[in-house]
Amino acid sequence: MESPDFFINLESKGSFTEKCLIDDQPDRTKKKKRKTPNLKKSSSKVGVVGYIGAKGGEVSPHKSVDDEDDAHKTPLRYCKFIANYPWCAFFLASSFHVTVITATVCLVVTGYDVFPIEFKTMPLLLNKDNTRTQDLAWRSRDSYDYKIWRPLTGASQPAYYNGYVGDLVEVILEVPYYDIFSRANLQLIHEAEERMFNVKYYQIFFCYVASGTDCHKPSSVLRLFDGTFNSSSAVFYDPTFSNIHGVLCESTAHNATKDYVQFFTEKGLNLCDGILRSSKTRFFYKLGWPLRGTNDKTKLETFLVSSVKPEMENIRDHLLSGKMSLYYISTLLFEHDVVDQALSDMLLAVGSFLFIFVFMWFQTASFFITFMGIFSILTSFLLTNLIYRCILNYEYFGFFHVIAMFIILGIGADDVFIFYDTWRLTGHTVYPSKAHRLSDCYRKAAKTTFVTSLTTMTAFLVSGLSPLLPVCSFGIFSGILVFVNYLCDLLYFPTVIMLYSQKVKPLWDKLCGPCIKKCKREKLKGNIKNSPNSLQHDVTMSMDIPNSDIDKVQKPSTPSTTKRPACSDSSCCDIQNTSMTPRTKKNFEHRNRVVLFLKNGFYDFLTRRAVTVIVPLLFLCISGFCMWSASNLEPDSQQLQIYRASHNYGRASRMHYYSFERSFEEEYATVYLVWGIKRKDLSSCNFKSATYCDGVAGWDDTFDPSTPEAQVALKNLCNRLETMSAEEADSLKIKRNALTEKLEITCFTTPYETYLQKVISTNSSLYPTGQTLDLPVNVGNVSAFMDAQPSIYYSSSSLPSDFDQHVGTCTMQPS
Repeated sequence: MESPDFFINLESKGSFTEKCLIDDQPDRTKKKKRKTPNLKKSSSKVGVVGYIGAKGGEVSPHKSVDDEDDAHKTPLRYCKFIANYPWCAFFLASSFHVTVITATVCLVVTGYDVFPIEFKTMPLLLNKDNTRTQDLAWRSRDSYDYKIWRPLTGASQPAYYNGYVGDLVEVILEVPYYDIFSRANLQLIHEAEERMFNVKYYQIFFCYVASGTDCHKPSSVLRLFDGTFNSSSAVFYDPTFSNIHGVLCESTAHNATKDYVQFFTEKGLNLCDGILRSSKTRFFYKLGWPLRGTNDKTKLETFLVSSVKPEMENIRDHLLSGKMSLYYISTLLFEHDVVDQALSDMLLAVGSFLFIFVFMWFQTASFFITFMGIFSILTSFLLTNLIYRCILNYEYFGFFHVIAMFIILGIGADDVFIFYDTWRLTGHTVYPSKAHRLSDCYRKAAKTTFVTSLTTMTAFLVSGLSPLLPVCSFGIFSGILVFVNYLCDLLYFPTVIMLYSQKVKPLWDKLCGPCIKKCKREKLKGNIKNSPNSLQHDVTMSMDIPNSDIDKVQKPSTPSTTKRPACSDSSCCDIQNTSMTPRTKKNFEHRNRVVLFLKNGFYDFLTRRAVTVIVPLLFLCISGFCMWSASNLEPDSQQLQIYRASHNYGRASRMHYYSFERSFEEEYATVYLVWGIKRKDLSSCNFKSATYCDGVAGWDDTFDPSTPEAQVALKNLCNRLETMSAEEADSLKIKRNALTEKLEITCFTTPYETYLQKVISTNSSLYPTGQTLDLPVNVGNVSAFMDAQPSIYYSSSSLPSDFDQHVGTCTMQPS
């Protein structure tokens, strides 16, 4: 038997319901100007619409007209369908999501490249830029028809296995006290090299064979001490490292070692200085190519990952621990680790899913709502990918696209929170039907999420204007993803809410509700008994007690004198009730520090007159400074950094480019002056794919270098470049040869004339008296030269009449 207090409290609820339905109708014929209440006094007090006695009643009269209008608006047809047929609406919406998942799985099973993943390269190419098409044209300079192939006498290429360098592992060593070339440190480096050289299977299958059958030892400063350069000087044999300064200084005096030693010494280091203050050196571990039995570099990559990398890390963590730092970098290792890292980062999305799932479950207190919300986010990602891949025909899925997974988790969770919280807030308003309530919730939530989704989607789609494929494709993919997620929230989540409200929640209450209700009633009776003035308080509304519980309560003996208005349909009006008393709300406000801070301190601070002036000015100054800083930004001259600076690859890459005198692959720009080649035509290339495309070559048929005027002009240009002053060369940053100190400029005219004059002078009896082939040449002297070389050329009379129009091009290679 329930206590009398409990019946009295519920009776007050019933009288409130009648008062809400009858007396609180807005007067539309006469509208009075209402005074806006003090926001601070009413900010955290939630009253029930139309209930004058509710706490927070200062704002209820102000909001009742608009809320009543929203509550009685004609429900949306989609919302009426969901409210009338919740199971049908839910299964229709869910079937679409399941279809998206099924389509993705089927495409993967059939071999279609649904996710064109590309993590090894970052295609930051300006395909429509003139410099790009010019570069591609130069690379295809030899791809023309009717080309005559001639054997190159005196040149040889390795025709044996492992004769080329398949990959190069650069191992960088660093000490903190600038004594990397001390005897103890050189002995450590020697031991590290020996362990690397003796890695299992390296010398049998994978070592680089420079000549003969012997494996090439790692290239390092130690080759100056083991007799490798003994032919240059006897000094270069010091296996005990007893004359370190003498060996290193001697290496700068011989042509065979002068250039070699620069690969292993820091920039600006003087090797002949009495004090060798250097903290870094390195050695290069070479792997041969092609391998026996295969031309697939996957075998090389597997060997590096499974054998070489563990050995390097073992040396770093044990042999050199506390004495020397070791960093390594290699093309194949880097590409493998980048892909592995990207896949690992994608797995972090699972952790994000789990965190968001738990947090949403905590916020919504419903496993069903949480699961369906996450399910909707996942399917929106898959649907976006189908649109991106199959409809827009993009064939690139890179690093930036992985980030989109984390972005949509946050955006999708926010949309779910907004929709579900709006649904719960509508429980404080009386609606003629469930369809009216869902329509009101739908309108408010859709309007709120539309603004946030539109701004986010626009920000991403703007990136689609970029000519760079990774940036462009990421912007388009993310913009579509936000839009698809918004549509899924509008079309799918209302069915989830209505099914949960009408079917799932009542079923749960029926199965587990008796125990929960009993606990709530006992807690309610305890609150009433502990509150002597409880009858003087008005009761607010929430969703804690279902309507069915009110119907089961004993009615008061005195009949009500008011009548309930008829609902818009045959069902009862959608009324939500609460058991939370004003005292409970007050206690909550006093306990919650965030509410107290926003209600008191924060509000008081922002409403001060000085703050209202200073804060906007402060933000204006900050915005101006940011815009000024943005206007002074310059392109980053550093290399593209995928790993952070503290990572092994980050440190190794930085030292590789900026710490040593030279590298095997010179980081210099080569400039070519070329005539007769047109820019590549890239109209047939698919710019939505990371696949390399070099277009179609073209030739300038109007260019005729065979005329005397053209030959003289080319010769004068070459002479001008080769006789450039030192000041001009330094201003143009033209590189000088490390051995000869000459400018590295190559032009064909001077070698051409020198070679031909040497041939003529050597075999002068074969040529007419006074024969010369200096530029400009003509048909007469060229024909005489050809007739004198019957082993190379047939008779000049057999050549076509226009053979004299075939002349080479001029190239310049300043660096």
